[in-house]
Amino acid sequence: MALEASTVPESAAELVIEPDDSIDCIETLSDEDDNDSACGRDESSSLVSLNSAITEYVYKNGRRYANYGSGQHILPNDEMECDRHDFLQHIFGMLFGGRLVFAPIVANPSRILDIGTGTGLWAINVAQMYPSAEVIGTDVSPIQPSWVPPNLSFQMDDAEADWTFSRKFDLIHFQSLNGCIRDWKRLLSQAYENILPGGYLEAKETDVYTRSDDDSIPHDTSLREWEKNCIQACASIGQQLTAPEHLKELMTEIGFVDVEERQFKLPINGWPKNEELKLIGRYQNVQYLEALSPFALGLLVEVAGWSREEMEVFLVNVRKDISNRRFHAYNIVRVITGRKPLAKEY
Repeated sequence: MALEASTVPESAAELVIEPDDSIDCIETLSDEDDNDSACGRDESSSLVSLNSAITEYVYKNGRRYANYGSGQHILPNDEMECDRHDFLQHIFGMLFGGRLVFAPIVANPSRILDIGTGTGLWAINVAQMYPSAEVIGTDVSPIQPSWVPPNLSFQMDDAEADWTFSRKFDLIHFQSLNGCIRDWKRLLSQAYENILPGGYLEAKETDVYTRSDDDSIPHDTSLREWEKNCIQACASIGQQLTAPEHLKELMTEIGFVDVEERQFKLPINGWPKNEELKLIGRYQNVQYLEALSPFALGLLVEVAGWSREEMEVFLVNVRKDISNRRFHAYNIVRVITGRKPLAKEY
């Protein structure tokens, strides 16, 4: 069941997440879903091939980070982070009912671009789904697999630098870039310029704030303090963690038409009564707990100047809140699609 909160497609059920009454203990994640980690080149000479020597990394706090691109990289790109990225892709697959593309693109697209492709799982699946298309995945880290469909290539490129693609795309896609982008309007504008008339932009981003429909999250929780600290740290380096809430408006302002936003509720643990939602929540609980350390190292330690000891003490109660099934909490995952108008529509 797709957990869509509004603008529900016909294939998805209306989302009403009911809490499970049996909350005496925290359920553990089963190991039944084991997802393998997926830890060419455009015509533009400014893009750097994965075969180049630009694979230097920065090592700090026991983690490995990208050293390419114009921005400060909050999250690492080591094997642990690649595994978490793949696990999040699996969770999104469950949340979206297996749907990879929401935009009503043409049946046989010629070119598709995945910005910030990460381990490349979405790009790999889409390349298999659309064998007619040339699919390109770009990222600041060369962490993608070498064995991929023949119509897929990965390139090192910084999405916040000037785009210099020589041909335009039927679909440009990105997801989970929140916390990586400083100028969202510029990013969306460059995407607009690189889409064919009639082509689409598709964004999938998650709100930073957890919500509950029954006000079951107290205001003085460590979870709320965690969210506030992350927002403040990102703001100090020019990033807006609340950006997903404004993407629809920005896309319309830039010139996209037929802009639609679908909202999916992603439970943070196994509190829902519905068995499918419960399983998604259990998976998300593991993913969220694994994400705490890399985000805290990048934001609280590196940006806000906390000590490692202060960070670890603080995260003890954050982990308790995330796993507390008395908090009927979820995050909104937004899927926003917009079409570049045809020439006659201007």
